[in-house]
Amino acid sequence: MKMVRLTGNDNAPPQNEDPLDLDPSFAARFQRFLRNGVLALFPLTVLAFGTVEYWSIALFGVIIVILFLCWGLGCAFFRRPVLFLPALLLPLLLAILYAIAQVISSVDAQGRYWALSMDPEATWLVIEVLSLLFLAGLLFANLFQTRHRLLLFRNVLIAFGLIYSIFAIINHFTWNGRYFWLIEPTVISSHPFGSFVNHNHFAGFVEMIAPLPLALVITRTVRGELALINGFASAIMGIATILSLSRGGMISLISGLLFTVILGLRPTNALRGNAKQGRLILARFLISGAMLVILAIGVLWVGGDAVIERLNPVPAGNQPDHSGPIQPDSVEAGSSLYQSRGFIWEDTIRMIRDNWLVGVGLGAYQTAYPIYSLRDRFYLVGQSHNDYLQIIADGGLPLASIAALFLLLLVYAGSRAVNHPDPSLASLAVGCAGGTFALLVHSLFDFNFQIISNSLLFLALSLIIWRVGYLTINRRVGSGLIQQSKQVNGDPLTTTEMEVWS
Repeated sequence: MKMVRLTGNDNAPPQNEDPLDLDPSFAARFQRFLRNGVLALFPLTVLAFGTVEYWSIALFGVIIVILFLCWGLGCAFFRRPVLFLPALLLPLLLAILYAIAQVISSVDAQGRYWALSMDPEATWLVIEVLSLLFLAGLLFANLFQTRHRLLLFRNVLIAFGLIYSIFAIINHFTWNGRYFWLIEPTVISSHPFGSFVNHNHFAGFVEMIAPLPLALVITRTVRGELALINGFASAIMGIATILSLSRGGMISLISGLLFTVILGLRPTNALRGNAKQGRLILARFLISGAMLVILAIGVLWVGGDAVIERLNPVPAGNQPDHSGPIQPDSVEAGSSLYQSRGFIWEDTIRMIRDNWLVGVGLGAYQTAYPIYSLRDRFYLVGQSHNDYLQIIADGGLPLASIAALFLLLLVYAGSRAVNHPDPSLASLAVGCAGGTFALLVHSLFDFNFQIISNSLLFLALSLIIWRVGYLTINRRVGSGLIQQSKQVNGDPLTTTEMEVWS
C-alpha cells in the first residue's frame, strides 16, 4: 500500500501541548494507559529492591508482557502496525541469540551432556531477563517518540529522582533495620541504602538521573525559578549518592556531572563567532562551580565524617586475609580497592584466559568462579564487580564484540543528539549522555548492569540519545516527529492521530 509523508497541519496543537493528552478518543486514552504503564516501570523496579529477587523479576516480566501484548493489539485494532526498531536494540537481540547458542547441548560418546555454558539453568534466567529488557526497550522506543513524551519522561524522572533521594537520605538517618521502616530484609547486607540492598546500586541508579537537571541549568534551557529547582534537584541527588558511601558511586557521579558540564559548555552553532559566547561560557562555569560548592557543603553538613572515613584506606598491615569466605561488600569502611575488588579481578582474569573465545556462559560466573579462585573452594562470588571483565568472562570474544558495537552506536548517536537544533532536546541528550557515562564509569567497579532497575534506566537513556540523534540527522524540529503513515480509506492520518499512534 502506498505510504505518504505528512508535512504538518495548521490546526496542530501548540508545541508545549501533547496531542495525546488533548485527544478524547479511545485510541488516545489507550495510548495514555500504555505510556503511563511504561513510566510506572521505572519507580516500581527501584522500589522492588532493584528487581533482583525472583518474585520481583516475575512481576516485572508479567507487567512487560501485558503492556507489550496490549500495545500489539492496539496497533492491530487501530490499523497502525508500524514498528520502530532502533539499531541500538540490535546488539541486545544479538546477545540473546548468543546466550541461546550457549545453552544448546549435545551428547558425547559417553552419554554426557555438553554445552558452552557451565550452568545452562543460570544462562536461561539471563535469557529471560534480557528478553524482558528487549521488550521493554521496544515499548519505550515506540511509545516515547515525540518531543512531548521525551520531555515528559525527563520531567517524571527528575521528580522521582528528587523525591527518592530525599526519602533515601531520611531513611539513612532513621534506619531501624527495615526497608521503608516496615519490611524485614530477607538478605542481610552491610551497606543497604534507600530500597537497594547494596549502596553501590542505589548510587548507580541516582547518578544516572542527576545529570538531567544539571544539563537544563548548564545549557540555560530553564532559567529563573526553574533553574533553581533543577539545580536543587541535582544537588540533592548528588548528596544522596555521596552519603550512600559508595566510592565507585562518588567517582562516577563526579565523572557524569563533569561530562555533562563539558558537553553543556560546548558553543552551539548559533553562538560560534558571537561576541556573547565568552560571557555565556563564563556564566556556565560559574554555575558549575556553584553546584560543586553546594554539593560539598551539603555533604559536609549531613555526613562529612562518614564520607572521609570511607575514603580513608586501611593501612596495608591491617588488611584482612581473604583465604576464607568473606563477601566483598562486607569489608570495613575505608578498605582498599584490592580488599574489596582487586582479588576478584585477578581470579576473573584467570577465568578469561581459559575461556576467552566463548566464555563460561552468561550467568554462569558464580558456578565457574571456584575453579579459577586461588582461595577456599567454598568461597562463592556471583559477580566480578567489573561489568566489562564479566562480559568477557561470561561471553568471551563474541559478547565483548556485541557490547563494543552497542557502545559505538551510542557514541555515534550521542555525537549528533547533543547538536539538535531544539534546545530542550539538545539539553535532554546532554543529560542522558552524562547519565550513561556515569554508569559506564561505575561499571569499572561494580555490576550495575546486572540490576534490572539500573539496566532498564540505562537502556531508556540510551534510546533517548538514539532518538534525538535520529531527529537531528533528519532535521525534524518542533513537535519532533513527522512520520510516515498508511492511508486509511484513501485519506492520510491527521497530525494528531499520528502523535497518538506514533
